[in-house]
Amino acid sequence: MTHWMLLPVTTEPFGEITDSRSTQNSGITDQLLWVPAQNRRLTGKQRIVSQNQAVEPEQPFHSSQVQSMIQSSMSALRPLRTLLFGGHYSLTRFCSGFVSRIRYINKLKENDAACLSALQNGHIFLFHRLMPLLQCSVPETFRPIALSYSEVQSVLHKSGSDGSLLKESILIGCSEQNHAQFCLDVGELDPAAIVKNCKGTFMDLRKAFFLLEGAEAPLVAKAQALLRWHQINRFCGATGQLTQRNQAGSQRACSSSSIVYYPKMSPVVIVLVSDGKRCLLGRQSSFPRGLYSALAGFCDIGETLEEALRREVAEELNVDHLELEDARWFTEEEITCALQVKAPPWRDHRPAVWLPPKHAVAHRLIMEWKEQQHSKDTE
Repeated sequence: MTHWMLLPVTTEPFGEITDSRSTQNSGITDQLLWVPAQNRRLTGKQRIVSQNQAVEPEQPFHSSQVQSMIQSSMSALRPLRTLLFGGHYSLTRFCSGFVSRIRYINKLKENDAACLSALQNGHIFLFHRLMPLLQCSVPETFRPIALSYSEVQSVLHKSGSDGSLLKESILIGCSEQNHAQFCLDVGELDPAAIVKNCKGTFMDLRKAFFLLEGAEAPLVAKAQALLRWHQINRFCGATGQLTQRNQAGSQRACSSSSIVYYPKMSPVVIVLVSDGKRCLLGRQSSFPRGLYSALAGFCDIGETLEEALRREVAEELNVDHLELEDARWFTEEEITCALQVKAPPWRDHRPAVWLPPKHAVAHRLIMEWKEQQHSKDTE
């Protein structure tokens, strides 16, 4: 089994690994690189790396040597790479830009004044009662509308709000261009006026998720989850007193009990059931027309993943229109045809079966099953 370790690598002319402190002093941009642990002997002292200390090798490594190590072990890395990054990112791209963005986000979470300043220069995504504001980019494909602080002020003013609602914005993250990203729910305002001013539409996320571009779907999903968490955690569970959030919205605190609450997520399982020749897909009534997907559901307390999968399949296949609108078996040929439908069918067309987009986990499960079936046929 190959174990991997993370080493800082600079872009000096000779590509040598140096201490991160000298790198910062010289103005050289450093990056992080995964290297097989068996190819790098560390002393006991070097195994412990603090936040401001890099691993210092006994002899310098050249970038060509490091690249050779990686290339020789790529076969062992592929499963891990697929699991962590879905094959879209290279491990050599762990760069200081990502670390800087994380530090910046943490600063905004800890400093209310800095967060307010970032809000005035950041991007804001509007929601109305947890429905994101989206704009149609190409037929049947949507993207969230990123508004500036002044643009949101104008929208709120035209909708009869004094603009103080802006302070309720919640920090989502930071873009690769170092713009802080926020979300704001304007559920108390007239949605028609906002839609008109922004030239968009508010859409249920369960439907919108399948119509969004791959990189934007997680952003919108995270924003909605944070907004929902704040809506249902306004009071302390121990005292019943109103909790107060920090400016970033990364926590809520009760002044009476001193309890600090943090956003939580609920574990979900997803499974593609197969009888060997066919796979089982289902659809909910909230899905876009013709969309079928793998079966999924929330884990109960104390359940193992296997137990949760068995229970969810048993519950959802009892098609009583409470869990699923429909469930059916699909052959490999039917899956192939459904994958060729690149966009949801138009409303005036005969509803065609189509599958979740590439950024969805269900899509990857279906593609893996299809590849396995194809391998069986060629054997």
